[in-house]
Amino acid sequence: MAEAGIATRAKSGVIRQEQVILKVQELRCVLCAQDLDMTAVYLYGSYAAGTADADSDIDVAVISPDLTGDRLQDWVRLTTLATRLDARFEVIGFRPEQFRDEHPLAWEVKTRGILVQ
Repeated sequence: MAEAGIATRAKSGVIRQEQVILKVQELRCVLCAQDLDMTAVYLYGSYAAGTADADSDIDVAVISPDLTGDRLQDWVRLTTLATRLDARFEVIGFRPEQFRDEHPLAWEVKTRGILVQ
């Protein structure tokens, strides 16, 4: 039986935020193994907000000086690695100089995301 207010994966298809953070930590390890130097990794979106449902993806922002700055190229690289762990990962990359408050998504990630160590 699920704890009050917390759905279990078996019942609803939603995994708890703590489990998602562990998945993001695992992703961070995979990216490190690919020699990707990261200044930060954030969980953002519905799992960070605690509003995830069975159809939610796992939104992750990776900030790395090793990314090209080309959104499509970086997305393909990160997504290829991430979806090997979990098909629900939706990963976006930023070079550190791109991760500024003026960028709407960067602002969202910084203000509402969870920094994952």
